[in-house]
Amino acid sequence: MNDLSEYITLPFLAAFDVPTSNTMTANMQKSAQKRVTYIALSKKTMPRLVDLYLQFKSELAIYVDGTLESVISVRQTFFLDCNSDLQTPS
Repeated sequence: MNDLSEYITLPFLAAFDVPTSNTMTANMQKSAQKRVTYIALSKKTMPRLVDLYLQFKSELAIYVDGTLESVISVRQTFFLDCNSDLQTPS
């Protein structure tokens, strides 16, 4: 569960642009700019994380070793990031 919770943060923390080659013209570079994201991985991981929690919610270890804390911190990171995107500058 701890590892899966890290996968959920990847779209927010690890997206990057794919470098373009030096032989491309400026117009080609703009149209060919690609971004690698982890949205699909995150979407696939979320239901699995819920299933694992439901399976092991009675196990004391997930509460003691910080596993549940890492899952909850992902949720907080997600909502804080979404809220900051929605706020307009003052």
